[in-house]
Amino acid sequence: MIINNQTKIFISISRFPGSTGALLHNTGYKIHKLNCVYLPFECRKESQLKSIINNNNFSGISVSMPFKDKVIKYVNKLDKYALKTKSVNTIIKKNGSINGFNTDYFALKRIFKNKNFKINSATIIGNGSTSRTAFEILKELKVKKIFLTARNQKKYNSWKFYNSIELIKWKKRSDIISDLLINCTPMGMKDKNILPLNLRSKKQFKLIVDLPINQKTKLSKISKKLNIKYIDGQYISLLQGIEQYRLYNGRRLNLNKMKKILGYKI
Repeated sequence: MIINNQTKIFISISRFPGSTGALLHNTGYKIHKLNCVYLPFECRKESQLKSIINNNNFSGISVSMPFKDKVIKYVNKLDKYALKTKSVNTIIKKNGSINGFNTDYFALKRIFKNKNFKINSATIIGNGSTSRTAFEILKELKVKKIFLTARNQKKYNSWKFYNSIELIKWKKRSDIISDLLINCTPMGMKDKNILPLNLRSKKQFKLIVDLPINQKTKLSKISKKLNIKYIDGQYISLLQGIEQYRLYNGRRLNLNKMKKILGYKI
């Protein structure tokens, strides 16, 4: 593709930019023969975030941790999922308006609603923006018991709890037993040998959803050894990216086709 003055520019912003999103979107542009390009940008400070959002050269922006909640103050309109979760990971500029969406909601709900896996209890590690998204989905699905644990429990003060939700002290997190474990911390992203908790037996969890985009984490290896079903952050990124692509371009990417092209084995 030759970039010209008609090319639509989409970007991702992250403290640690990777190539996962760029590979998905740019592959989609080739499939649909669109005059678009997707580029990853490093963003370290909120002042940079504001400057990037106000740059009229960008048609859409993918937002990563830790900016998913900070970006809300710069957005004109939020979709119902962004409103519900107080989290934005997708920005679209249209007719002078900056619109925020949460496609993480789409990806996680698709995983949690798997007809072959019934969730009666779940554990969420971390209380950032994506944790909040996972929490709201579990509430919507009426999961009977939800365990929450994080280093800073004060952040839970703005969350709406009900009786079947239990806060677990950080040092006790490895004692939790539930159907589903969701790791929403960055533990395992940069250092693959860091565990969010210690897995003690194959009966501790039936499914582990691990958000860090790193297929070779220690958590993934132990899960495989214990025969616990494991879904990594790269697959979650694929699911949310397909929905994001649809919002950006009004076109749909076939999940199975993209899994084959991009080499996803799940």
